[in-house]
Amino acid sequence: MEKPGTVEFSLCGIYKNEEKNLEKFITHHFDSVEEMVLVDTGSTDRSNEIVKTHGLEYHFFRWTSNFSEARNFSLSLAAKPWIIVLDMDELVLKEDFTRLKEIMNCQKKDAYSLRQINFTDTVDDLNWKSIHTLPPTFHSTAAGYIESPLIRVFRNFKGVCFHGAIHELVGESIHRLNLSGFITDIPIYHFGWIASARSDTEKQKKKKAYVELIKREWEKDPSPKMAFYYISTLDNHEEKLRLSFKLTHQYPEVKQFWEIMSHSAAALKQYERAISYAEKGLELHPGHVPLLILKARCLNETGQPQQALDIVEGLLMKDAKNPISRLEKFRSLVLLKRKDEANAFLKEPV
Repeated sequence: MEKPGTVEFSLCGIYKNEEKNLEKFITHHFDSVEEMVLVDTGSTDRSNEIVKTHGLEYHFFRWTSNFSEARNFSLSLAAKPWIIVLDMDELVLKEDFTRLKEIMNCQKKDAYSLRQINFTDTVDDLNWKSIHTLPPTFHSTAAGYIESPLIRVFRNFKGVCFHGAIHELVGESIHRLNLSGFITDIPIYHFGWIASARSDTEKQKKKKAYVELIKREWEKDPSPKMAFYYISTLDNHEEKLRLSFKLTHQYPEVKQFWEIMSHSAAALKQYERAISYAEKGLELHPGHVPLLILKARCLNETGQPQQALDIVEGLLMKDAKNPISRLEKFRSLVLLKRKDEANAFLKEPV
């Protein structure tokens, strides 16, 4: 039985050909958890040798093209009262582990959501945030990041399991079992898609495998969630525009499809069309920030900077730090030939 005031973790993870990351992953997290359960799904590199070198028990799960099945196997091997799930290209700082345990001792909940910080080398995502909003140690890591909350910490209860062949989540079982939860600000730093972590060839290979798996799952489960997962993997904006147009008619309540449709039209330089899509989406989802930013961006592109400025100034009143809104305000001021004001705005401390 767990002692009052103590939190003991089983760190559960799955891997395949992760020799580039495993050494750092194990050594970094080794002293922060009481048990490591790492499951191989078919490595052909030095991954398994690295695991055994650190004295960890070797576990193997034959790959079934289903991430949840592999993860649930790892959960079944966990012996400690609490489970934390991490991938080999992720990192939780030691001081954040300490802070997490303090939160858990205070809140006494069954599951905890953490902030996944997905580093990115590009700045074209509407939810992109500047790298300088993170601690200085990460400032040379990437251009920025995209943040998403995920339940990664939960009690080692029977019935708590992952669902979904890909983009697997544990929340459904948490909800079904009527377990309590708490949202934390604890970050998980995810390095997987930046150039320093994987080569372009490795990323393309991994992405291709994901696309094939998602497409197969979408055929089995024609839900808006699987449709979103699939369309998000596409690189061809004409295809994304065609598919998102269909999906906005099929699922008008899903605001992300309106985002993708407007964004794809803008990427094809069909700015008036993108404005029209954004406005239709905003009729259904008033005040939706990504659609407002897209509309402002396209208004700037079509020589309507004052209308764009009106939009972004409203957005910045609610979130003065949003880098995309700030960029569009700067562009609007330049297009309006208010260059002194633009330069002063650029120098404002954020």
